[in-house]
Amino acid sequence: MPDDLPIDFGKALQSPTEGLDVEFKRSLPLLDNIGKAKLAKEICALANHGVGWIVLGREDDGSYSHAAAAEMVDVDQDQVNQIAASYLQPSPHCTVRKQQPERVDFEVPVIWVPPCGMAPVCAKKNGPDDDRGRPQGIIKGTHYIRKAGPVSAPIESPDEWQDVIRRCVLSDKASLLGALSTMIEQPRPVPEAEEQSVFEPMSRDDLHEALVARGVIIHGGNPAVVLQTMLWRMGQEITHIKSFGYWPKDMPCAVSGYRPLPPLTDDDPIVKDLLA
Repeated sequence: MPDDLPIDFGKALQSPTEGLDVEFKRSLPLLDNIGKAKLAKEICALANHGVGWIVLGREDDGSYSHAAAAEMVDVDQDQVNQIAASYLQPSPHCTVRKQQPERVDFEVPVIWVPPCGMAPVCAKKNGPDDDRGRPQGIIKGTHYIRKAGPVSAPIESPDEWQDVIRRCVLSDKASLLGALSTMIEQPRPVPEAEEQSVFEPMSRDDLHEALVARGVIIHGGNPAVVLQTMLWRMGQEITHIKSFGYWPKDMPCAVSGYRPLPPLTDDDPIVKDLLA
C-alpha cells in the first residue's frame, strides 16, 4: 500500500462477515505454539492474496463476546511480526491497531497484512507436532492463499498460482524491470551518454527458472508450458516481443525497440471512423 494512503482498519470492523480479505478469530492464544502457527498461516494466505485484515476476538458470524478474551488484551505489533518472521519467508511486516467496534465495550486487535512483494510468502518451518507426529497449524514449504469459504489453504493448481505470480511480478514496476531481466542479476549498463540501465526481455524458460529460484513452484506435466499459458492470460500486463522474450506491455524496451501503443481517444481517426 502506498505510504501516502492510510490503512483502513475500519474496513475489517465494518465487514459483517468474513471474506477473502478479512478473517475473524474468536480466540487465538499467541503464547501457545499452535496459536502462533495458525496465525502465521493466515498471514501467509492474506499476503499472497494481495492484502487483508485479521480481527482477533470476533466470532465467525461477525459477533463479539461480552468481554475481551484474556489472550487478546496484550497482542501487539512486535509480537505478531516476530511470529511472522519465525514461520514465514519472506516475512510480511504487519501493522496492528486496537480498535473498538460499534456497540462493543472493549477494543480488539486488528492486524493488517500487506501484500506479498516480488516473491510469494511461504512457510519456512512446521507448526508443533500432534500426538501422531503431524505438524499442526502450518506446514513447511507450503504457499497458502485464500479460497472460497473463506479458508486459508495450500496452492494446489496452476490457476491458483497464476494470480499469485501476477501479483509478485507486477508488485513493483521498478522491480519488474529487474525481474524480467533475470529477476536477480544486475542490469547491463549502456553507454555513458544514456542515464538509465537497459533491461532485457526474458524467454519463457529463463523466466521460469527465475520464478523457481524465488520459490514459485509451478505444477503440471511441463511447468514451463503452464507458465507460458499464464503469461498469455496476462496479456493486458505482459507482451511477448518476437525474437526477444516477455516484457511489461506498458513499458518501452530499448534493447528491442518496442514501444507501447498510446491509448485511443475520442479524437483518434480510428475511433472517429468506428463511431461514424
